[in-house]
Amino acid sequence: MIGVGVPSFQFNEINGLKGSRRRRWGSFFDQHSQCSKKFYPMLRSSAGCVIVVSSTAGFHSTKGNPAYNASKAGAVGLTRTLGEAWAEDGIRVNGIAPGFVDTKMTKVTTGNPRRLEESLQSIPLKRLGTPADMAGAALYLASPLASYVVGQTLIVDGGFVL
Repeated sequence: MIGVGVPSFQFNEINGLKGSRRRRWGSFFDQHSQCSKKFYPMLRSSAGCVIVVSSTAGFHSTKGNPAYNASKAGAVGLTRTLGEAWAEDGIRVNGIAPGFVDTKMTKVTTGNPRRLEESLQSIPLKRLGTPADMAGAALYLASPLASYVVGQTLIVDGGFVL
């Protein structure tokens, strides 16, 4: 049996790092760390893998939303660091960075025809991603097909960040 952990924590604060938001900023990293530590023994005993879900925002700027961007870039760095540290224990750590996916979080754009069309023009495949697209990437990373992949974040975005 293979154990798979998928920590995904949302940090979305448009106004950046002010006041009490700093506590939530630290909480983002604490959640990833606590989740990873909690499941480490099970992952080690089963030669499992961790798939960290970040965002393409970890690879490009997000004007007006620096905290979200920094948290996703941090998740990409955490993926690399844990990947290196835990590989010797047989645990593979990788990540996926979804692009624009039709979810509750993107309804502000998908619900506005003009904004949706503008967004689609920036995606070479000219469509939104789906949860199934993200699941396919995660399944690949969790499978034996990715047995030699460690510390990598797979961008799943229809070509947006090219």
